[in-house]
Amino acid sequence: MHKDDKRIKKAEKLLYLYPHTDTCYKKLQKAVDNIKSDKYYDIIDMRFFRKMKYREIAEELGLDDNTVYKHKRRLVELVADVLYADDIVKEIMEEIEDEKL
Repeated sequence: MHKDDKRIKKAEKLLYLYPHTDTCYKKLQKAVDNIKSDKYYDIIDMRFFRKMKYREIAEELGLDDNTVYKHKRRLVELVADVLYADDIVKEIMEEIEDEKL
């Protein structure tokens, strides 16, 4: 499995858990807030918070399944970018250090 795929899977798991947490984790809240203004945010709400199937989401929004999946993936990637920004910075710094050796 590609490293980005693992990041996406972790972000999806956090999104599924998000509505059921008593404590709102700052990074996760920030990540969700960052995508709320997106035209396709409802896909995230329907898929992760209301646990709807892709077909149900597609029918409700008048989209095809592939469009729903594509925009879900894009939005989850944006969430993952916020959640794992520190990891990305750490990786870059490690690469810079390795190049110095």
